[in-house]
Amino acid sequence: MNKEQLLRKLVKCGGDLLPSVFQYPKAQKGAYNIVDSKLEKMKWAYRHWFNQIEVAEKDSGLEEYFKSQDLSFKLPEGFIVEEEISIRAGGDLLAVDILTPDNTPHIFDEVKSFFAGSDLVSANLESPVAPSKPLGRTQVLGHAAQMNTSTEMLDKFINEAGINYFSTANNHSFDWGEEGLLETIDQLDARGVYHSGMNRDQQEVLIASIKGIKVALLSFTMELNGRVLPAGKEQLINLVPFNDEVCDLSLVEKQVKEARSKGADFIIVHAHWGWEFEMYPHKNTVDIGHRIIELGVDAILGNHPHVAQPMEKYSYEKEGITKEGLIVYAMGNFVGYHPKSRNSQLAYLVGFKLAKGKLHEKERCFIHELMIMPTLAVHTNLLDGRYDSRIISFIDYYEDKDNLKVLDLKDYQDIRHLYDKVLHGILLPSYYDKKLLYSSKASK
Repeated sequence: MNKEQLLRKLVKCGGDLLPSVFQYPKAQKGAYNIVDSKLEKMKWAYRHWFNQIEVAEKDSGLEEYFKSQDLSFKLPEGFIVEEEISIRAGGDLLAVDILTPDNTPHIFDEVKSFFAGSDLVSANLESPVAPSKPLGRTQVLGHAAQMNTSTEMLDKFINEAGINYFSTANNHSFDWGEEGLLETIDQLDARGVYHSGMNRDQQEVLIASIKGIKVALLSFTMELNGRVLPAGKEQLINLVPFNDEVCDLSLVEKQVKEARSKGADFIIVHAHWGWEFEMYPHKNTVDIGHRIIELGVDAILGNHPHVAQPMEKYSYEKEGITKEGLIVYAMGNFVGYHPKSRNSQLAYLVGFKLAKGKLHEKERCFIHELMIMPTLAVHTNLLDGRYDSRIISFIDYYEDKDNLKVLDLKDYQDIRHLYDKVLHGILLPSYYDKKLLYSSKASK
């Protein structure tokens, strides 16, 4: 019996549970724990191998809510721009399995133009970079996998993709314990890049001062795959239980206040949250996102599901002023390998500008010119033990019909599904400015 047959048998054992458990996931009650729960493991296997969930929670209204979004961020009338910077962001960096230097010589070739000239390029470092530990994926049956990325791949992220900020709080942060965590911090510090989420002695707030604009870069994760921080060392990783039914946001609130006290003009929260292989965030995740924005955060860049999820412009009133915040629930895999998960092949990169200046004689900072670049992960088996892994522009690929002609029926159906159902049916709102979609060809 092969792995797929085994999983099908496992799912079949769920019987009548499947329609209610899988099609309409409920908000998590209590602690999020996929490690010890057999039901959670079965759900994970089903979503990963067979059917990424493409519907929102029943009666949540989220499908209609995201389709009606207005994602235009414009500078207010009368605003005088004094400084401006460009920010780009990618999703999860999980360079294990076949994603080695030998298999990735051209991995960023088609997305370099999106990052060119940007002042800040961010992504989530989904595993430790610990030279003393085994590289790649270490899997013990019945336990969560331990990940470890090579220093060569870290250098590729920095030198080829231009990433200069890494969010380090995620469910794999503590895969190799405190030793692996400290090694990772050492590697990032040695390369002079920004990073936050993992800490040495205290939970510090990172402020990046770029061209006169101070950007706070905060990073939090919902859990550590069941691993527990040592007593008295809770500061090592910024933990916030995003997936719990009742979420304590006190750490987020504390760091937001500290960031403002340090003069932050703009605050970005990198949130590792949600459920893997689900195309919509849960209703409680959306509610938590709104609460975080109302704490004074300007943008949330979310990840963890290994598939892309929609974006939102959230508006609220405070002290008689209408404020807007950007929430990206999940960008998907920037660098990852989930070949059995069709929807994991599609992700998107996010870009926007920050403008600082005066509005009615008051100093303000606004986001504008939001854009995304949908990407497709392609892993070509060279049949000699090597792969050619690349991240390509999905729009450019799809619009070149010669690409579709050479696909077999299943691959063609998968690509059409990603374009029609996932990109245009779930991720993009019904109406959007064409400038929202970035084309690498148009930039040349």
